[in-house]
This record gives sequence, C-alpha cells and structure tokens, in this order.
Amino acid sequence: MPANSFDVDLANRLGFSLVHHTMGGFTGFGCGVVREQIVAIPFDLITQISNRKITRKDHEWQSLLASTGQPNFLNPDNLQFALKVEKEQYILRKSIV
Repeated sequence: MPANSFDVDLANRLGFSLVHHTMGGFTGFGCGVVREQIVAIPFDLITQISNRKITRKDHEWQSLLASTGQPNFLNPDNLQFALKVEKEQYILRKSIV
C-alpha cells in the first residue's frame, strides 16, 4: 500500500526536524509528534517510559511485516530458541499478574 499524502507530509516534516536538530549539534534523540507538534525526544526518556516488548506473534508485528512485505527473519536454527524464550517470557508475565 503506498503512503497517502498525510504520511508523506509527516515523514517529510519528521525528517526535516531530525536533520535540523542533528546539524544543530544534538545527538541521542528521536523526533515524534506530541500534541500535534513535532518535538525532539531524548532516547533515555523514550526507553524509560515503555518496557513493552513485541513478540513475533503480536498483531502489530505481523501487521508491520505484512504491510512492508518483509519476510520472517528468524532462520530455522533460531526459531526453536525464539519460541522457547517467548514461552518463558509469557509464563513469567502471567505469574507476575
């Protein structure tokens, strides 16, 4: 699916903001939209706020792979290990709640 005009405009404005801040000497940040304004957000702040992890089975991840046409990057050797880790994390999350 091609990007619509809103997506193109937002990507353009975010890219412009990133380049502008970087050329101004800022590092260690990402740009995003907060209350309809493009702002620079430090990576430390971004990583402190959310500890949510996306697994291969999450709807968001599957939607991303499908919309971008990306393959599953896990090779068969890593697949069994990834499934084991995901199962352990799932059990751990269930026991905490």
